[in-house]
Amino acid sequence: MLRKRKIYHTFFTGSIFFILFFFCNTQTRAQDDFYYDEIIVYVVVEDLGYYEVEALYSEVDIYLSVIDLFPKLMIKMSHTPQFDTISGFYIYENKPYEILLHENRINFNDKSHVYENNEIIGTDFGVYLQSDVLEKVFGLKCEFDFRALTVYLDSEQELPVIRILKMEKMRENLNSLVEDIVTDTTVKPGFSFLRGAVIDWDFQSSQGSRQLPEQSLNTSLGALFLNGKLNVNMNFRNNTAFDYENQSINWHWVNDDCKLIKQMHAGLISPGMISSVMSPMMGFGVSNSPSKIKKVYGEYEIIDHTEPGWDVELYINNVLVDFTTADANGEFSFLIPLVYGLTTIKMKYYGPWGEERTKEQSIQIPFVFVPHKKLEYQAYGGYTFDTLQNKFALGMVNYGLSRHVSLGLGYEYFDKNEISSEIPFLSSSISIGSGVLLNVQYHHNVVGKSSLFLRLNKSLNLESDFSYYMENQDAISASQEYESSLRLSFPYKLGFLSGFSRCGIKTQKSIGGMMHYGEIKFSNYAGRLNFTTGLMLSLNDNSNEYTINTGLGYSFKHGWRFYSQYNLDADEMQSTNINLQLQKRIGTKFHLSASYNHNFENNDPTLNINLRYDFAFVKSSFSSTHGKNSNTYSQSLSGSFFLNTRTPFVNLQNKSSVGRCGIDVIPFLDINHNGKMDKDEPQVDGLYVNITKGYKVDLKDSTRIRFVGLEPFTRYILTIENAGLPYISWILPFETAAIFPQANTIKQFKIGILPMGEIYGSVYAKKDGKLLEAARIILNIYNNKNEKVAGFLTESDGYFSYIGLSPDKYTLRFDETQMKNLGLVKPDDIPFEIKESFEGDIVGEMKVILNEI
Repeated sequence: MLRKRKIYHTFFTGSIFFILFFFCNTQTRAQDDFYYDEIIVYVVVEDLGYYEVEALYSEVDIYLSVIDLFPKLMIKMSHTPQFDTISGFYIYENKPYEILLHENRINFNDKSHVYENNEIIGTDFGVYLQSDVLEKVFGLKCEFDFRALTVYLDSEQELPVIRILKMEKMRENLNSLVEDIVTDTTVKPGFSFLRGAVIDWDFQSSQGSRQLPEQSLNTSLGALFLNGKLNVNMNFRNNTAFDYENQSINWHWVNDDCKLIKQMHAGLISPGMISSVMSPMMGFGVSNSPSKIKKVYGEYEIIDHTEPGWDVELYINNVLVDFTTADANGEFSFLIPLVYGLTTIKMKYYGPWGEERTKEQSIQIPFVFVPHKKLEYQAYGGYTFDTLQNKFALGMVNYGLSRHVSLGLGYEYFDKNEISSEIPFLSSSISIGSGVLLNVQYHHNVVGKSSLFLRLNKSLNLESDFSYYMENQDAISASQEYESSLRLSFPYKLGFLSGFSRCGIKTQKSIGGMMHYGEIKFSNYAGRLNFTTGLMLSLNDNSNEYTINTGLGYSFKHGWRFYSQYNLDADEMQSTNINLQLQKRIGTKFHLSASYNHNFENNDPTLNINLRYDFAFVKSSFSSTHGKNSNTYSQSLSGSFFLNTRTPFVNLQNKSSVGRCGIDVIPFLDINHNGKMDKDEPQVDGLYVNITKGYKVDLKDSTRIRFVGLEPFTRYILTIENAGLPYISWILPFETAAIFPQANTIKQFKIGILPMGEIYGSVYAKKDGKLLEAARIILNIYNNKNEKVAGFLTESDGYFSYIGLSPDKYTLRFDETQMKNLGLVKPDDIPFEIKESFEGDIVGEMKVILNEI
C-alpha cells in the first residue's frame, strides 16, 4: 500500500523550495552553468495512486530521478556505484534499455538517443531525466503542477505498477461489497420525481455492391424517475418501418434500507423463467433481495468466449471485481466469488483497438444461498412483448436453513405452454467445506436438475451437471430425454511456459439415439506469445466428427498485435476455416485493424479493413469488406452527453453513459464554518481525490473534480487529501466519504475546506529575579461553552503554538495542579477570539510571565 501523505510535508517542502528559489537564490550548478533546485514531488499514476519521487526543477522543466522513479513503477533497473550507467528492461525482457550518463545517451528499442547536457543530469545521488525525454523515449507523459508539486504521469503502455494498482483497487471493491467500511461521512441520495437526462447515440451507414444504402440511428435516453433508473431505447432505420417491438423501456429501483421491498423492475424485464421464452417480456417485478453483497462463501468458475485479445471486465452487483484478456481463440475464464443472496453478474467487453461492446451479459448461477434464518423473495408478472402477448407470472422464495444449506420453492405460470402452463418447483443449495457446492432442482412435470462444483487445491476445478426431462413436457425446448456433462479445468506451468487446460464430456439421449461430445483445450503463454489448441469430437450412432482448432496471438513492438485461428476437420483431414487479424494502436486515439477470413467449404475469402479514431466527444470508424462477389463499406459515429440542470453542461463524451452516473466533487472555502457554500465563499483547487471506480474527466474548471462511468445503486468510497492546498491552515472536514450517486445524473458533492485559526506565544518563569524560558508547561483552550477543545505543552524554549481553531471566542488556561507543584502562581485566564478569515485568523505574540508563590 502507498504511504499516506502528510499535510505538513507538502507545506514544508513547498516552503523550503519557495525560500531557496525566490529569496536565497542558492541554486545548484550543473553541467554548462545550468541551474536547478532539488525538490520532492508527488507522482500520480493514472489516478490510481501516488509516490514521493526525488526531482530537479529549473525554469525550463522538471527532471525526475530514474533511480527513484523506475523501481516504484516496477521497471527493472540496476546501476553502477557511480550512477554512470543505468540498465534494465522496460516492461518486457526483450525491451532492454541503457542510460549512459557520460555520453548523454539512451539506448532503447534498437535506437540510440543522444541529448544535450541539460536534458540528462547526473548528481552524487542519481541520474535525472527531463520530462520530455521520458515521454519521447519511454512514452511516459509527465504533466507538472508547480503549485501542488505534483507530476501527473500517463503511460502509452500499461506499466507493471498500474496493473498491480488496479488489482489493489478491485480488492478494495470486493472488500467494500462483503463488509461495511466505516467512513467519516455518508451522503445518502435524496428523492427526485424526475431529474437528469443522458443520451447515447450511434449512427451507422453502409453501402455495398449488392445492397441498397442503409442508415440507422440507435438512441438511448436515460433519466432518474422516482429515484429509479429509467432507460428508453429507440432504433430507426431507413429501409424499414418503425417497429414498436424493436424499442424498449426499463425502470429499475433499488433501496437496500427498505425492509419489505428492496428492488423493483418495470418495463422489459428478465425474470429468469423456467420455460423457454423467445420474445421480450414486458412486466413488473419486486424483490427483497439486497443489491449489496453480505458475505462471500465460495468461488465458482465460469468460462466464456469473445473476440481474441479483447479485455473483459467482471462486475458483481454493478461493482468491478476482476478483469482478464481473452486468449488467441477468444476464450477466457473467471473465478467468481459467490455471495449470499441472489447475485447479478455482468461482463463487459472492450476491443484492443478501441471498440466497446455495450451488451452486458448476465450469468445465471445455480447456487443460491441465503443467510441463516433469512428469507428472500422475488415476484414477477406481465406478458410477452409480441403479437401473441402471452401472460406469465413467477414467484419464488429462498430461506437460509443453516449457514451451509438454503431451500427454495416457487411457482411459474405461462399460458403459452399447453401442457406445462403451471410449474411448481423446489430447489436446494448445499455448501460442504470451502470447495464443494451442490444444487438440486425439481420443476414439476418438466425437468429435474443437479449441479456439483468442486475446487481442489485452489487450482483444480471439477464441475458436473445432470438434467432429466419429463415426458410430454412443452415448457423447455429440448428434444432429449436427459443430458449429463463433466468438465475439468486446471492451470499448469512447464519451465518458461504457463498455461490453462480444460477438458470435458457431454452425453445426450434423445429419440434419435445417444450423442456424445468431448473436448480438450490448452491455452499456453510465453512472454508475448499466446498459443491455443483444442480437439472437439461428436459421436453418435450414425457418424463421428472430429475438429481441431488452433489459435496464435503475438504482441509485437510499437503496438502491433497479430491473431490467427485455424479449424481442421480431422475426420476428413480438410481445412474448414482460417482467420488472420492484424491490429495496430497508434497513440491512444487511432486504431487500425485488418483481417482475412477464408471459408474453405464454399471457397469464400473475405478481407476486412477497419479504421477508428476516437475524438474527445465522438468515436468514428470506417470499415471496408471485400468478398469474392461483393464489396461493402460502412461508417459509424457514436457518443453520449449529459443534460443535467444541477451541474454545468457536460461536454460530449465518446463513451456510453446511459444507465450510469457521475460525481462532481466541488471543494469550497467554508469561511464561516457553517457547512454550506455561501455566495461569498469561493471554490478552491488543490485537493487530491481518489475513488474506488470510474474515470476522471478533465474540465476547464480546475476547482471541480468530475468522475463518470459509475454504476448506480452502488456505494463509492472517496478518499480526500489536501496535500495540494496552498495554506497549512486549510483543514479538511473529513478524509473519507461514502456516496450513493443516482442513475443518469451527476451527483454534486461539496466539500467545505475549513480555514482554521492559530495562536502562538511564549511562556517565561521569573525565579530569583531572572526571566527563564518555561518548558513543558500545560496549556488548555476552552470555548465559550467552557468546553475543552485542545491541550498542549510549551516547547523547550517556552514557545507554544496551536492551529485548528474554528471562528469563536476562546480562553487560554494554565493547569492549576501543575502550577502548585512548580510553586508558581496560576495566571489569569487569557481570553482571545478567532475571527472568520480567508487564510485563517492568527492570534499571536502572547507573552506570559509566571511568578513564584
